[in-house]
Amino acid sequence: MKKFLSVFLAALLVTTSPAALAASFEIEALVKPTYEEVSSFSDGWAAVKQNGKWGYINESGDMVIQPKYDWAGPFGEGVAVVGLLATETYGAGTDYESTADYYELYLLSENGSAKQLMSDPFGEGATPMQYYVDGIEGGSIESDGYEWFCQNGVINVNGTPFDANGNEIKVNGTLDDQYIEFYTMTGPCVGGVIPMYGDSAVEGGGQAFFMDKNGKITRKFPRYSESNITVVYAPEQDRIVAAKGRYDEEGNWIGGWGAMDMNGNWAVQPVYDGFRYMMRGQFFCDGLMVVNDASGKYGAIDRNGKVVIPLQYEFMSSFSEGMCAVKQNGTFYYIDVTGKKYSIGALSGGAASRVDAASLMSGGISPVYIAANGQAYCVQNVPKNGVLPAVTGTENLAREVYFPEYDAGSDNLGRLTTLGDIIAVKENGKWGFSKLTFHLDLPDENAMDSWAYDEVCKAIEAGLVPNELQNQYRSNITRGDFALLLTEVACTITEKDIETLVRDTTGKELDALVKALPFTDTNSAAVVAANALGILNGYGDGKFGPYDTISRQDAATMLLRAATAIKADALEGWGDKIAAANVQFADGAAFSAYAKEAIQVMAALDVMKGTGNNQFSPKETYTRQQSFMTVYRLMTQILDQAA
Repeated sequence: MKKFLSVFLAALLVTTSPAALAASFEIEALVKPTYEEVSSFSDGWAAVKQNGKWGYINESGDMVIQPKYDWAGPFGEGVAVVGLLATETYGAGTDYESTADYYELYLLSENGSAKQLMSDPFGEGATPMQYYVDGIEGGSIESDGYEWFCQNGVINVNGTPFDANGNEIKVNGTLDDQYIEFYTMTGPCVGGVIPMYGDSAVEGGGQAFFMDKNGKITRKFPRYSESNITVVYAPEQDRIVAAKGRYDEEGNWIGGWGAMDMNGNWAVQPVYDGFRYMMRGQFFCDGLMVVNDASGKYGAIDRNGKVVIPLQYEFMSSFSEGMCAVKQNGTFYYIDVTGKKYSIGALSGGAASRVDAASLMSGGISPVYIAANGQAYCVQNVPKNGVLPAVTGTENLAREVYFPEYDAGSDNLGRLTTLGDIIAVKENGKWGFSKLTFHLDLPDENAMDSWAYDEVCKAIEAGLVPNELQNQYRSNITRGDFALLLTEVACTITEKDIETLVRDTTGKELDALVKALPFTDTNSAAVVAANALGILNGYGDGKFGPYDTISRQDAATMLLRAATAIKADALEGWGDKIAAANVQFADGAAFSAYAKEAIQVMAALDVMKGTGNNQFSPKETYTRQQSFMTVYRLMTQILDQAA
């Protein structure tokens, strides 16, 4: 199925001033509102309800799976969990006869075939997986929870792990507690690691552990009786988020959440009452994890437990694109990773005096809601004098499109809609879908260093920088974000979408490459595409390191690879320029062998320059603003050669 990487095809040679590009919003109807309920698009398909039954449509609105299910989960990696309603009778023929409704669960494939999910964890005979109706609200499961969603080849079906073929992943190994009665999957599979807990009826029993996708136990944590550890999550950025606690003599729970390092030592003491994380198992978003204490106050900590944002807010979303929605004194606003406050812009201009709901930033945009006038609309992640400006026109979408579970006066906003290319819309009580296109304002000069501003704006105007990267300009760019940036550049210059570019270059479909899970720590389409095009490589052990920073010499290497992926004979065409420049840096002895040619080429073309005193500083990190400048310079070099 098709996954879109947003491509804004603009004029490639920009001559206008930085102030010329202004925010705009376009909406294009894709699927006429005819459905009773819908889910968000996931993996290119969305669940839709028609005549009381659920089926699936693709992004063109075609019904690819006919409506026949009573419950439909999100597609992920080519499969989805669905359910058929059944009734169970207890005490038939007695005064205590009663019934209960439940769903028989099946794994649905893209071709429409469905396999009933059967569980037999202890080898005593497989029984059908069931889920009682009271446990599911609304009849469908949204795609923002790790349960019911296939990730890294594993699906958590109400605590039982299944592979993408619908087979239960049974525990292969022995825990230290011999009285284990059942196993529970406690979080999403990340990096090939499935977090589990084996529970015991014996007082003080139970044990947390990790297993791989074959069920082999790969790591055991101390038994509950020895450690009071009750839940662990798969490692993320070298941290294992875990819960530690016990019941006191009066039955009160004493304990909290923290994070261990890879050696099992507490890097973040388990003192927090709760935390937030993204559905794919990322806890430290933008380097910070949002936590709350027992009083319900929210703040944020770094990987070592340092409190970066004081626990003072009534509500906080996760950080996303450098911003976090917070609520204080009854109103919402945004803060950045330093805690700096940004007001929410009103549609009439200026800052809104009170905002009742705000969501995650996604693609440079976030929905907000003002109950006083019943207006829901979007603001952009491009601050203007401390205010995130409203995007005119977005108020024409209903509040429930942006905040489907909003409860007036509640701090808990329920499931939030993050804006992607396609969003559900409601008209006359029926649901359909539209395609959204946002073009953001250019940033203020103080958002970055003055020497970077002109070229960064030119890169944005040329359509080289995705909306979601137009922030945190002075921050170091990550490998995952650099992959997105370089694939965007390749698409813009070649005027092909990423699926076509990968197909034309490799002869393979991007969807198939993504589903093959080439990396254990990410299934990002941008990363997989960049790897397929030969732009970025993994570390050689199945890992890519999407949140790792990159060095200057790595940036030069990736830029050269991107150039040859875009234009195979680029290096040959630059031969005279490279020879004439005869670049020699004083710290050349510090260059890694793999990067020497790339550094010389990028320097000869003035794509990457030195850091002063004839130094290149190959091991220093690389910032976003530097990345945007250099991809713009690379584009002009490629276009000059083609002219």
